[in-house]
Formats: sequence, C-alpha cells, structure tokens
Amino acid sequence: YESKDGTKVPMFLVHKSGLTLNGDNPVLLYGYGGFNISRRPAYSTSWVFWLEQGGILALPNLRG
Repeated sequence: YESKDGTKVPMFLVHKSGLTLNGDNPVLLYGYGGFNISRRPAYSTSWVFWLEQGGILALPNLRG
C-alpha cells in the first residue's frame, strides 16, 4: 500500500475465508513499532473473534 508521501508500506490483510470484500467490511488496523522491537506472529482470541464477525485485520509492516 502507498502512504501519503508515496512510500510503499507492505501490509498483511487477514479475513475469514469466503468473506465478500465489498468495501463495507469493518477494518481493524493494528500497528506497533519502536525501540528495535518487531511484531512476531501470534495467536489472539480477540482477533479471531473480530475475524469471525466479518472483520478484516490489517497489519502494516512498519519501519522507523
């Protein structure tokens, strides 16, 4: 995805299989970055609930 200044930002988009992507889906944008700490793959029950309800999870790969 492209940021406001034109910088390309890689991003993971996660959603339930078979979900109709029509622009009406709610999106949870989660980002963290700082102090040389990266976000690693993890399981989150709250994210699973969000996805089961038809939401989309967006995880940008932020860099300093």
